Amino acid sequence: MRINTHWILALLIMGTQVVNTQSTCTHYKKERAPQWSTLLKRYIPSLALSTLVGAATGSLNRYLDRKMHYSGPIPIIIWIFISWQVEKEIRESIIYSLQQDMDSCYIPHKKETMATFAWLAAWTAYFLS
Repeated sequence: MRINTHWILALLIMGTQVVNTQSTCTHYKKERAPQWSTLLKRYIPSLALSTLVGAATGSLNRYLDRKMHYSGPIPIIIWIFISWQVEKEIRESIIYSLQQDMDSCYIPHKKETMATFAWLAAWTAYFLS
């Protein structure tokens, strides 16, 4: 029985194309995975820290609101306004110092996102505590 070399050559060529396609697909998958891990490594620490700061200041503000004894509606409004202004200043100063520390240690972060997450966490902690 005689083997036709054209068929063997055609099968080898098709086999290498399939192997190349598979290696390209696995290469593509390997490139996509590190992007997510890089994204998480870059921004999760800064967002976690800012969320903790916001939750702590919001909870402290709620605790102080519950401990105050009000004598009428005007002192309540004044106290709430003053307490939120003080809380905002404290929260922003802590976030600013964290950002300075991250800059000095070359940790990537987004300043606006950190402030927004801290603000959201402060209000969430205030209303849920």
